[in-house]
Amino acid sequence: MNYIYKQVRFLFFLGLIFTGLSSIAQTQVHMVSDMTRGDNLFTQHLPNGDIRVFGRTEEHHFFGEGYAAFFDVRPLQNFDQLQVVTYPFLMSESFYIPFEDGSTIAGYNQFECDFIMESIVTRYNAVGDTLWSRQTSGNFPTIQRMVLVDPDVVGVFRTEDTLYYNLQGDQVFITPTIFYDLVIPHGTGFIASVDNQLVLLDESFNIIKEKVFTSSVFAFSFIKEGILQVSTEGALHVLDDQLEEIGWDPMLHEGYAVVASENFYWELYGDHVVKLDLFFNPIESFPVDENIQLQSGFGKGDQMTFIGIYWSGQPVIFQGAENSISFLLSPDIGVS
Repeated sequence: MNYIYKQVRFLFFLGLIFTGLSSIAQTQVHMVSDMTRGDNLFTQHLPNGDIRVFGRTEEHHFFGEGYAAFFDVRPLQNFDQLQVVTYPFLMSESFYIPFEDGSTIAGYNQFECDFIMESIVTRYNAVGDTLWSRQTSGNFPTIQRMVLVDPDVVGVFRTEDTLYYNLQGDQVFITPTIFYDLVIPHGTGFIASVDNQLVLLDESFNIIKEKVFTSSVFAFSFIKEGILQVSTEGALHVLDDQLEEIGWDPMLHEGYAVVASENFYWELYGDHVVKLDLFFNPIESFPVDENIQLQSGFGKGDQMTFIGIYWSGQPVIFQGAENSISFLLSPDIGVS
């Protein structure tokens, strides 16, 4: 898909904006009022098909930040049963490594008033229970980034040093031979990024395959089983898990996202969403309420769930069928 084609496509979907209005009454909308600070939201796909949303609480601790927290969303959610689970960690900044079994390693920088507290590295299982938790003390305990440096070792890169923990939470002392920017476990191996490359690794961190982009990789994540979105400085790419290109869009780059459902892809542009077929051709465009910034989503069957942020910071969930979902807030529905 070349750049000229993308320009033609751009003009095409401009004409679609505000013409793709679905029935708002067929969309469930729910605000998670107990959480806030959308800049720290992280979503993880769980083995049962649900999605876990990590963030922090609206409640603050004295002059500190909110507490680390999460909630799980499932298709056709009964929002009366949605629960926010809170952990006893203050969170000013967060880092996450998701695993395919639904567990997560999280790193938190803690801050209270003008005092930098000890950082936390912890692991949760698939139901959200804490498996282990470690405090990282020191003169400059602030975590800068956190990434797998070995199949069984996490590197916690701090302001002045690096700590290493195995997946059981024991501190280990190793000298890694290569550092990747981001590593996600997948199957029996891993997918990693470094500079402008995406790399397929085996279970021993040996390189199987590489894909080179024209600009640096900003982030990547799975949007459904076997399908990746890769955000670079120059474009957003959709690949399969063998690093073969499915589609790309030079008008979407770092900070934007793609969502996958059973029959469509959905590009999140901020003020509108474009629905595409599986060959990445645009079909329809939907306006997004001016008070909402959509961040992520997932599909299960023909049911869609999108996670957005309200202007005041609270997460907002939109749920509906892929042929009838809307992203507008109506007085008839409001935000519950």
